[in-house]
Amino acid sequence: MMQQQLQTSPQTYSTLQPQPLDYLFHDLVHPQPATTGKQLLSYLAYYIPTIKNERNLLLLMFHTFRSPVLFGLARGNDIDLESAYGVCEVFKFAVEKKLQVSQPTLPVALFYQTVLEALLEVKQQGKSMWKLAPVIAGILAANPVRDQHQIPEQTRGFARVDAQMCALLIEVVNTTIAGARNAGHTPPNVRALMLLASASAFPLLPESARAKLPHQQILNDTIRLVFNEGLLNGEVFRNHAPELFLLLMTEDIVVKNLNRLSFLIENCYLHMSGTSGYFPGGSHANNPARIEESLARLAGFSKNLNYVVALGPGTFTAEELVLLKQILFSYVIMFQGLCTLALTFNSQATLLRFRFAASFRTVLNCLFDLNFILEKIGTGGFAAYNFVYFTALDGLFQLDLRLASQLPEAFASQLHVMNHPEYTIVDESKLLFMLGYSEHLVKLTASSRAVNRVARVLILPMAEGIIVQKATSVKAKAVVESAHSVILSHIAATTTDVMSLSRILPYLMVVLDQFPSVLSPAQLNIAVETLAKSLLGNCADDYGDSLLRLLAQRCAATEPGLPLNPSYAQSILSHQQLSSAPATELHSNPVVTEQVTNDGQLNIVESLSPTIRSSLVTALILTVPYIPEHKLVHWLDEIWVLIMRSDKREQKLLSESLGNCIGENLDLHRANTAIQWWFQRATPKL
Repeated sequence: MMQQQLQTSPQTYSTLQPQPLDYLFHDLVHPQPATTGKQLLSYLAYYIPTIKNERNLLLLMFHTFRSPVLFGLARGNDIDLESAYGVCEVFKFAVEKKLQVSQPTLPVALFYQTVLEALLEVKQQGKSMWKLAPVIAGILAANPVRDQHQIPEQTRGFARVDAQMCALLIEVVNTTIAGARNAGHTPPNVRALMLLASASAFPLLPESARAKLPHQQILNDTIRLVFNEGLLNGEVFRNHAPELFLLLMTEDIVVKNLNRLSFLIENCYLHMSGTSGYFPGGSHANNPARIEESLARLAGFSKNLNYVVALGPGTFTAEELVLLKQILFSYVIMFQGLCTLALTFNSQATLLRFRFAASFRTVLNCLFDLNFILEKIGTGGFAAYNFVYFTALDGLFQLDLRLASQLPEAFASQLHVMNHPEYTIVDESKLLFMLGYSEHLVKLTASSRAVNRVARVLILPMAEGIIVQKATSVKAKAVVESAHSVILSHIAATTTDVMSLSRILPYLMVVLDQFPSVLSPAQLNIAVETLAKSLLGNCADDYGDSLLRLLAQRCAATEPGLPLNPSYAQSILSHQQLSSAPATELHSNPVVTEQVTNDGQLNIVESLSPTIRSSLVTALILTVPYIPEHKLVHWLDEIWVLIMRSDKREQKLLSESLGNCIGENLDLHRANTAIQWWFQRATPKL
C-alpha cells in the first residue's frame, strides 16, 4: 500500500534530526493528555499550505485520519463533533491559502492530485470511510477561490478531480448513514458530521450528485439535529443570559450552519419524488411517510417556539432577533423544496391530493406560529416567503376546501382576543395571519358550504368585533385594517346574497366613522369602491341609492378645510397624481418639505395636503363608474354641488379628480353621457 511504502522508504529529511513536521505527525497519532483539537487544527492550518513535496503531504493526510483527538471514538463511543467538523473548516482555509501561495511549495495541480490519492487510499482500506467526508467537503468548499486563480490549461484537470471527489463524498455519506451494514449503528455525532459535511459541500455539488444523496435518512436526521438538538426545540429563547446566547450564535456548529443545513433539507424535499439514489433498486415507498414525519417535527418546533416567546417580555436582543430571522428564513428555504415537489406531482391521484393537502395545512400552521417574526422584521413578506405562502394557500384550496375551512377555527383556538388581559404581540401576529388567511378563504364562500358556514359562524363575527373596537396602537390599527379587508373580500364574493347586501350600509357607516382616525384616504377609497361595485354593479337600486345618499350626506356634513394627517395626505397625493399642481393654489393645509438647491441653499417647498372633506368627496367620485347610466346625470349634479360648496382649493382638487374620472374611467356609454354633462354643467364654472 502507498502508506506502507511511504513509511518504510528512506526519508532523508528526518534521518539525522527530527523536523517540526515529525513532531506534528507524532502529536496527531500519539497526543499528550493536554493536547486539544483546536491545537492540532491550528497546526494543520499552518502546515498544509506550506508542505513542499507530495510524500510529506500524503503522510500528513494519513496521520490526520489516524488522530484520536480529531476522529477518535472516545467519549461514549462517539467522536467530538467540534473537532471533527473543524477538519472541514481547516481544509477549506488551508486550500484557499495554498491557492494564494503556491511557490516554492507544492504546485497546486500536484497538491490536488496528492490529496485525492490519499483519499482514495483510505477508501480502499475500507475502514472508517466517514473520516473522508469533512476533508472532501472542506476542499470542495474552497473551489470558488480556486476558480478565481486557475489558468485555462488546468480547468479540465480540476474538473476530473472535482468529479472524483464529489462521487467519493456521495459514496461515503450513503455508506455511512444509509448503507445496510451501518444503518442504525452509526454513532450520532458521526451522522451529524455527515450532515454538516454534506451541507458544506452542497453548493458545489452538481445536480447529478445531489440526486444521489440519501434523502430519506438526511431529511429527518437534519431536522432533528437542527431544531431538536441545536435549537433545543425552541428552549434557547427561554431566559438565557445575553452572553450565553451570543456564545451559542458564534460557537455552536449546528446553529452557525443553519442556513446551509436548510438548503440540504430543501434538496431532500425536491428529490423525494424521484427514483434516483445511490443504492440501486432503493425503495421510495416510505417517502410520503418521511415527509409527514419531517413536517410534524417542524410543526412541533414552531409551536413550542411560539409558546416560549409568548411567555417572554415581547422584546428581543439584537442577537435573538438575528437568530429568529434565521429560523424564519430556514423554514422558508425548506418549504420551497416541498412546494416545488408538490407542483411536480399529478394532483389527480386521490391519495396524493389528501397527502399534499395535509402537508399544505402543516406549512400554513408553521407560518402561523412564526408570523411574529415576520411582523417583527416588518417586510410584509419577501418573495420566497410569498411563494411558499401562496403555493400552500392555493394548493390547500384546490385540493381540499373542507380542510381549508377548518383552519380558521384551529387558528382562533390558539389566540386570545384583543381585549384579553393576556393578549400579547404573539397573539397579535397570529390574529393578523388568521385574518390574512380568512381574507382569501371568504372569496370562496359562494362555492363551498363549509366555507360559508365558517365565514358566517366565526370569521365575519370576529372581523366585525375587531372593527368596532377602539384601535389604541399602530399594531391594533393593522389588525383593524385586516379585519376591514376580510369584510370587503366577503362582500365582493357574495354580491347576490340579500343578507350580505343588507349588511353593507351599516358597515359603510362604520367605515365613515373610522375615517380619518383609523382608516386612511386610500383605505376609505378601497372600501367605498368595493361596496359600490357590489351594490351598484348588481342593479340593487334601493341599496345603491342608499349608499350614494349616505356618502353624499357625510360629505355635505363635513366642514371644508379640515386637515388630514400629513402621512395620509401624502398617500392620497400619490393616488390622485396632483404633485405637479401649484402648491400655493391648492390647499389651505400644505405639507412643508425641505429641498436643497444646487448652491446649497435650503428652500421650503409646500405641496398639497387634501382635507377630510376632499377625501370623502373623492371617495364618492370613485363610485361614478358603477352608477347606472339612467341615474348618472343626477349623481353628477349632486357631486358637483358638493364640489362647489367646498373651499376654493378643494374645488380645484375635486374638479380635476372628477374630470379625470370622466375622461379615463368610464365605459363608452357612460362616457358619452358624462362628457356631455361636463361641457354643459362643469366647464362654464371652471
